[in-house]
Amino acid sequence: MPRLLRLIPLSLFVFVLFSFSTPSVANESSIYIPKTLLDARRLVKITPLQSKNKAKMFLSEQNNPNYDENFSTSGVKRKVTPLAKARNQIHAYQTIGIADYILGNYRSSLNILEKSLSISQSKHLLVPEIESKILRVSLLWKMTADLRKVEQPLTKIEEKLNASHMKNDQKERLEYWLSLTHAKIYSDLGKNEQAEKSYLFAKDYAKTSGNYEDGLEASLRLGKHYLKAHHFNLALKELIESYWIAIGKDNAQYIARANHLLADLYLECKIYDKAQEHLSQAASFYGHYEQSPMFANVLQKLADVYFIQGRYNLALVHYFNVLDLELAEKDISKIIDLRLKLTETYLNLYNFTLAKRYLTRASDLLEYADIKAQKTRATLLTAKLNFLQKHSKEAEDQAKYALQQAQAIENNDIQLQALSLLHLITKSTDNTKDSLHYLEEYNRLAAVNLKEKDEQLSQSFLNQITSIEQSLHYKDQVNEFTNLSTDYSKTKTLTLILGISCTVLFFLFVMKSRRLGQKNKLIRELNKELYTHPRSGLKNLRMLTRKLPDSLNRSTRSYDQWRFGQLINEPLNDRLKFSLIDIPMLSDIYITHGYKVGRIEEKSFGEHIASLIPNSARLYHLSDRSFLYIEPNPEKRHQPEKLFEQFKQIIDSFETEVAVNRVFSISIADYPFLPRAYTAINDEDLIDLLLLASDIGNTLVRFEQQSQWVSFTAIPLAPAASFAQNDMRRSSLNAIQKGLIKVHTSGAEENLATILSELPKHEQDE
Repeated sequence: MPRLLRLIPLSLFVFVLFSFSTPSVANESSIYIPKTLLDARRLVKITPLQSKNKAKMFLSEQNNPNYDENFSTSGVKRKVTPLAKARNQIHAYQTIGIADYILGNYRSSLNILEKSLSISQSKHLLVPEIESKILRVSLLWKMTADLRKVEQPLTKIEEKLNASHMKNDQKERLEYWLSLTHAKIYSDLGKNEQAEKSYLFAKDYAKTSGNYEDGLEASLRLGKHYLKAHHFNLALKELIESYWIAIGKDNAQYIARANHLLADLYLECKIYDKAQEHLSQAASFYGHYEQSPMFANVLQKLADVYFIQGRYNLALVHYFNVLDLELAEKDISKIIDLRLKLTETYLNLYNFTLAKRYLTRASDLLEYADIKAQKTRATLLTAKLNFLQKHSKEAEDQAKYALQQAQAIENNDIQLQALSLLHLITKSTDNTKDSLHYLEEYNRLAAVNLKEKDEQLSQSFLNQITSIEQSLHYKDQVNEFTNLSTDYSKTKTLTLILGISCTVLFFLFVMKSRRLGQKNKLIRELNKELYTHPRSGLKNLRMLTRKLPDSLNRSTRSYDQWRFGQLINEPLNDRLKFSLIDIPMLSDIYITHGYKVGRIEEKSFGEHIASLIPNSARLYHLSDRSFLYIEPNPEKRHQPEKLFEQFKQIIDSFETEVAVNRVFSISIADYPFLPRAYTAINDEDLIDLLLLASDIGNTLVRFEQQSQWVSFTAIPLAPAASFAQNDMRRSSLNAIQKGLIKVHTSGAEENLATILSELPKHEQDE
């Protein structure tokens, strides 16, 4: 991973170098190049003016003695050392020199490069020095095309490079850029074999020591060389390969360059629809940058395609866009060419006024420039304008002069246009002999040109486009398949490991679940043993008097109990109805039919009564024949008859084969019992109250020989102090005698009065 981080800034620097067609070598110094300079170099060919301004601004900031630069390779600011400062200055001057060359400031460009050479020599920076020398030779060749001016400097560079003791990778990189410079010179001189050899040397370096951008740069330049040498099949292969590699790497700048060169190739081969497609893609990239000369160049070629296709209005729009972009254009030949194209477009639209205006402007500029081809084109366009305006004599003389000039400079395209125009002019004047002569000359010259274009227009060339694209696609598929196979092997191994791990975890989970299930089963059995009656299977009050810790305040899932040791859940909020049902039938069965039958019937009765009580209520087996029933009573309704009828239906519906007496008694009391003191009587006290009421109820049953209910209610103003004694039964008897507790019953009033009068009487404790 650290090695990868060290390579990132190097690859960035290489990327920006490739945006320009002249070399600036990446070496150890480029590791510390600031982001500002990297951006400037990246933009140098796309928008040279902006690039130049960025580099100049950097130089002005660097002259500040307190200058700190946030290097692109580090997230922290550091003090710039003198060596790093010199390297950055060299890089900035190189960028300004490249920008000045593109802007047409040739003398300034060479002077700026001399500054970079002076700094590198004074600081003994060999690699930046050779970079600047290679760059200077490359620009000098483009400016002069004079071999005598670059031959000696190239020899000195090679001698110095061979004699140096720099690192091998730095030396190879310099040789890479030097080979591209040699290749460019050979290509311009028409030495195609030497040029191809130098380009292939650069490609070999890219495959072994460089990166994909090195390969793209060499391939694009080789493709451009093949295009210039009219080796269209070879050019097609290089350019399409570069195009798809750039797309695969998502490198927008190289995609645009490949699009531009492919468009040039298709224009040469007269495949205008493909040329238009690639020019449009290139324009979409360059159009994002202001004052981009590449954008103007692409737009003009796109306009030429529209003109050839006869789409003159679209061509006109694009020519005017180029005109707007080239207001500050210093290349007078381009300015003249654009106005001549506008003239020709307006002539095809039969707008003679505007055609004449732009032709006049072009002619005025031609007075200051000796460009024979453009002068000949201007003369021919003047002849065409006169012909269309019915001035045949002037048109014929001008067309003949244009034909003579085109023959002199050996420009076949202008010759063909002149011959075609002369044929039309002589035909319009009924000069049949001359008209036929010009037509024959036109056909002869067109046949020669057609023969030269046979290779370009052959079907095999068109088929090769598809073939190369399919080959590249197949290569990508092979690489993708290889990568997928590697990923599959890794995934398979990982899946196997995960599978084994999951299997082990599954078995551990199963074992743990089984152990947990056994524990839960044991807990359920303990719950059943501890909290249910052994004969009826109903809940019991085993834990009522036990004081358990808070950690055991909740039972297991299978046992529904609000709190251990409490029948009341929230004393301040609960409204409950407590009932004690005494069923003599159960004890009578034991006495009459024996223990075995008694157990069976008691179990059946327990299941029967448990199935009929509501889910919100609770039922406890208090003693052999007594059951404690608790249900919510949020509205404090006093309805003892309803509760009595509910249990009467339950007891009457119990099916048994033995003869039983189904008479029972039910005693009822509400919680809170004392309206003014909620916590004065707890659940145990309530059971004492119910037992007293049950005693009264059982006595009533004996008097009247039928089921009865008895309900205790305290008067609203009953004081809590009346129940402050430890003996709840004694306190309750005193409260009944004083009228603090009202006794309600289903029996006769006289029987109740008799029973109450016979209850024990106690003096109230002091």
